Amino acid sequence: MSLKGLDLSYTPIKSLPENFCNLSSLQVLNLNSCIELDALPNKIGGLQNLKHLKLDACFSLKKIPKNLSQLTSLNTLIFPLMESTCAMSVEDLSKLSSLMELTTVVKSETALGIMDEMRSLTLECDNDADAGADRDGAAPERGILQNIGNMKKLQDFHLINYQQATLPNSIYKLQNISVTFALMLPIGGSSYLRGDQK
Repeated sequence: MSLKGLDLSYTPIKSLPENFCNLSSLQVLNLNSCIELDALPNKIGGLQNLKHLKLDACFSLKKIPKNLSQLTSLNTLIFPLMESTCAMSVEDLSKLSSLMELTTVVKSETALGIMDEMRSLTLECDNDADAGADRDGAAPERGILQNIGNMKKLQDFHLINYQQATLPNSIYKLQNISVTFALMLPIGGSSYLRGDQK
């Protein structure tokens, strides 16, 4: 029987062998909290049947191959996309045409592509990278929220550590939002805003 699911979460592994990518039937790979893991196989894009990839709390991960964007069957992706240490860019995410759930860290000025199938989106802003950004006044109609209003199937949206004082108008196009979303807005110090849009 071909292996379809593999859970290596909370293990002390440091890497995966290149022949790991020969598991052509693999659909689920859970590497959450593998805190020693520092790289993914260069040929990970060959796992064409992979639907769920979880890399949460992989604090040592420094190498995420660009060909991860070839995983066109991927429905769920949870990983720390830090562009300074990652060959894959935010723009590459839009190539994941089946992606329905995404959790990642991004620079706030970097635009996400339009992801038509997205249902659940969690974005944490990397404010260390945005230290020189203008945070006064209205949020510009650009950056990570630029295309958010075009994700028509989005139902669950979480925006963490967002440093602009207001939201772009495009966010109010999300007619299908039915789950609470949370925003961290530093208005006169840290504040917490909860909003429901139905």
